Formats: sequence, structure tokens, C-alpha cells
Amino acid sequence: QRRLLAAAKTLADATAKMVEAARQCASNPHDVNYQDQLRRTAEDLRDVTVVAATTPALRAKLVDRVQVCAKKAVSSATQCITAAHASHPHNTNQATREALSQDTHDLAETIPPLVDSIKANGQHPEDTNTQAELMYIAEVFLHPATQFVQSSRSVLPTLDDHSITEQLSTTSHKLNTDLTELRNALSRAKPACQGLGIDAAQQLIAELQDELDEFERAVNAHNLRPLPGDTPERGAQQLASSSKLVNQGVAQLLSAAAQGNEMYTSQAARDTAQSLRNLTGAVRTVAATTDNVDVQRRIIHSGRGVLDHSSKLLDEARQSLQTVGVTPGLHSAAKDISSSLNVTMGCLPGQKDVDSAITNIIEWTSTIQSGNFPHTNKSYGELQQELNTAAANLNEASSSVVQSVRSPVQLASTSKDFASAFQELLTVSMEMAGQTQDTTVRGEMVHSLKGVSTSSSALLTTAKSLSADPHLPNGKNQLAAAARAVTDSINHLVNVCTSAAPGQNECDNAIRKIKAMQYLLENPTEPINESSYYEALDSVIERVRSSDEGFIGL
Repeated sequence: QRRLLAAAKTLADATAKMVEAARQCASNPHDVNYQDQLRRTAEDLRDVTVVAATTPALRAKLVDRVQVCAKKAVSSATQCITAAHASHPHNTNQATREALSQDTHDLAETIPPLVDSIKANGQHPEDTNTQAELMYIAEVFLHPATQFVQSSRSVLPTLDDHSITEQLSTTSHKLNTDLTELRNALSRAKPACQGLGIDAAQQLIAELQDELDEFERAVNAHNLRPLPGDTPERGAQQLASSSKLVNQGVAQLLSAAAQGNEMYTSQAARDTAQSLRNLTGAVRTVAATTDNVDVQRRIIHSGRGVLDHSSKLLDEARQSLQTVGVTPGLHSAAKDISSSLNVTMGCLPGQKDVDSAITNIIEWTSTIQSGNFPHTNKSYGELQQELNTAAANLNEASSSVVQSVRSPVQLASTSKDFASAFQELLTVSMEMAGQTQDTTVRGEMVHSLKGVSTSSSALLTTAKSLSADPHLPNGKNQLAAAARAVTDSINHLVNVCTSAAPGQNECDNAIRKIKAMQYLLENPTEPINESSYYEALDSVIERVRSSDEGFIGL
């Protein structure tokens, strides 16, 4: 009864909007904006009508049409891939050749999932889960396929073989036609399948939970092996990108549920579930490419937490459709998903090591506040030499961190080395501060040490973020700026410690006195005392002898 009332209200609202748009269009028959508005409201009414009148038989018929079009598109895409590979040796333009090669690879990766989905729907044509799966994967297939068509067209003028050009042109044209038919079939079937989203999403999440259970059993049996092409770097990138997509899907789900829009809520649920499938695959890749059993178990356990909270989110979304606004349960489930995703990202090799390095730096820096500077029997000159060595080591370690940010395994090692180099610099600097009697200079040294600590923590934090998400906006520039800040803070510390060396103040005072007398040499015609020439000469000889003894002493 509730669904009938909601459908009637939705139909009435859509009809009223179309009538109003028609009235405005009639009053302004030549206004393109009003014409577009009328077209959109008519399409909305059509979609709402399809949803309200949808029966299982009608939905199966519409999805069957999508399946037929998807088969044709897959066949055309396969022929296009063959033609594209054949065109590479005959392409005289390196830029277009590389672009087509990349787009061919992207297209080829989307074909196997679509083929599997077509087979599954063919075996169970009345199953709403396979219907929703086919709809989603077919829609995902459209983007790389369309991009391939555009790239293949741009390649045609740069091919030096007519038969190859003709083959690529014919196959890409056929693929473009099949994509148009598939897009139209999806557009017609989508309104009828909107209500399947939440049920299909929950079913998919249940299947993903079973997959994680299988992964854990394989880990316990020491049987989890990487698949062809799996690497730690690829796993980290997949985990970062899928986590971002899950967060985006959750945000869309919250927005749609808050509006009480069942169609958009179903679509957001379906998109979120598919992102969770990618996340589960990334969890397997990360677990399979590390030998650390503890890391394997932790990332699988955290991935299971994401799925559990996602299932709860879908339950809350279904209930919230009966109310207006985001319910507390829905908001709480979304926060739990975000927290679980952060925990999952923290399980990546390198992430935990970076966190440990940051924690150690903060703990070591806290000893500065105590004012207890270590005693040493080394001379200030020896400490100065050790400081220069430690500063060079820390600067080199920061460069290693920057270079290893693309490899989680290497980042784990370089972050440890960076923390050790920082501790070495901190120890030497504290010993130098303990030998400094001037409290003002000591305060400057402590302040400079804190600056090195702050910039070091910032560098590791930036490296950690960029390692987890290589496509972080402006990430490379932020990392470079953080590395420069470390270098600048190290240089400042070295300068402060150098100026605090014994005799530095006396030398500075002497230099200032010499510079203060410089103006006398600029105008030597004016006498500065009443001494005669020979008296002044005797005074100069005596002072030169005194200066000579001073230079020997230095």
C-alpha cells in the first residue's frame, strides 16, 4: 500500500511538472530553454511511469535487450582490439600509437567481467541480482569503449597501410554503432531496474563476505598466492582508488536516502556495492603480495569490517526511505564505514611503518621540553663535525623517502631510516645544546630542533598520503615542498649551532669593530689624533706586531 501511494504521488508530481513545462513552452514557443525543460520533464514522466508499471516479465524483457546489445558490443570490441594491435607497427605517430595502446588495454580489461555477467544473466534471466549486475557492468563498459573509438579515429590519418586503416575504421565504426544501441537499451531498462539496487547490493555484499572468508582460510593454510600481474604497488593503488569510490558512493547514498528518492537510493546502493567488490579484490592483492601473516589477517579483518558496516548502511537506507532526512542510524553507519576504510588503508605495507616513524619522532622531540640535556666529553668541534654528518644523513634520508613513495615496501624501509637519521641528529644537537652556556642561544637551538621535528613529521605524513593515493591532487608538489622544508630546517639548525660555537661571539664582535673603522680608510686625509708622522709610524709598527701575535694565536 505504501509503495502504491508513493508511486501515485510520484506520478502526480511528474505529471504536474510536465504540464507546467508545456504551458511555459506554449507561451514561449521559440525559447530553447523551455523546450529542453519540457523534454526533460517528459523523460522523467516516462521513467516514473515505467517504474510504476514494471512487472518482472517487463523488466526481464528490457534486460534481455541489454544482454543482446552487450553481446554485439563485446564481439565488435574484440574485433577492434585485434585491428588495433595490427595497426601499431604501421602507425608513424608515437603519441597516437601510445594513446591507442593504453585505451586498447583499458577496453580489454572490461570485456571478461561483461562476458561473465552476460553468461550469468543468460543462465538465470529472472534473477534480479544477475539483472542488476549486467546493467552495472554494461554501463561501466561504455566509457572505455567510447574512449577507444575516439582514439582509433585519431589514429587513422597516421597509418601507412591502407588495408590496416580500412580494417580499423570499419571495426571501430561498427563498435560505435553497437555502443549506441547498448546505451539506448540501458536507458530504457534503467528505470525498470532502479528498484533492484538495494537487494542486489546486499546480495553482492554477502558474496564478498564469503570471498573474504575464503581469503582468510587460504592465509591460515599458507595458500594465498598472488594472481598474474599482482604487485604491492598495484594493490596499494587499487585499495586507494576503491576506498575513494566507496566513500563517494556512501555520500551519494546518504543524499538520495535523505530525499526519500528510492530510484536514486537504489542506484547509489548498486554503485557502492560494485566499489566494494573492487575493494575486496584490492584486499586480496595486498594480502597475497606480502609475506607478513599479521598484515594479511589485519587487512582481511578490516575489509570484513567495511562490508559489515556497508550491509548495515543499506538496511538503514531502506528504512530511511519511509522518513525525510538522514536518520541517526544511517549517519552512524556511514561514519563506521569511513573509519573502517581508514583502518584498511592503514594496513598497507609501509603505512604502519610510517606511522611508527612519526610517533617515534614526536616522542623523541618531547625530550627537548624537559630541559635535561645529555652530558658528553666530546669537544664542541667534534660535535660540530658529527652534526654536519647527521644533517647530511637526514637530508639524504628525506630524498630517499620522496623517491620511494611509489613503492609501499620501499617506503617502509626508508621511513625507518629517516627516523633513525632524525634520532642521530637530535642526539648530537642536544649534546651541543648542553655545552652551550648562553641561554638565549640554547633557546634558539631548541627552537630549531622543533622546526626540524615538525617538518620531518610533515614530510612523512605527506609521503604516507601520497603512497596511499598516488593520484592525490597536487600530491607531488606537496611532497616536494615538504622535502624542501626539511632541508631548510636542517640548514637553519646547523647555522644556529655553528654560531653557538666557542669564540663565535668574540669573532663577531671583532668583525664588527673592524667594519666600524672602515670608514676611516675611505677618507684618510683627515687626522684622527695629534700624533706626528713618526709617532704614528711607531704606533702602527707596534700594533702590527701585536696583531701578528694574535693571528699566530688564532
